Amino acid sequence: MSSVDFEECCHKIMRMNVRDGQEIEVAKLIVECCGQERTFLPYYAHTATRFCHLSQVYQAKFEQLFAELYIKIHQYETNKLRNTALIFSHLFYTNSIDWSAL
Repeated sequence: MSSVDFEECCHKIMRMNVRDGQEIEVAKLIVECCGQERTFLPYYAHTATRFCHLSQVYQAKFEQLFAELYIKIHQYETNKLRNTALIFSHLFYTNSIDWSAL
């Protein structure tokens, strides 16, 4: 959150040297932070898009996360539901994740 923009945020996360297999945690972190905001911030959507474009691994992890969240989305509060839906709709709109995830 201390980053000026999403590009700096992505750069900071990439410098953390995320090990193989931990990419799903990065994806969960981005979506969860977006869901906890009062209103939708495109900052998180652009961050997720950047990671999807950086690596096919992140793209696959966001698709996997979409499938997991879709199953339990009915348990979310209205605000978290809206923000989560908006971040994934942005990922679909920008072709960052494949439409077959639906």
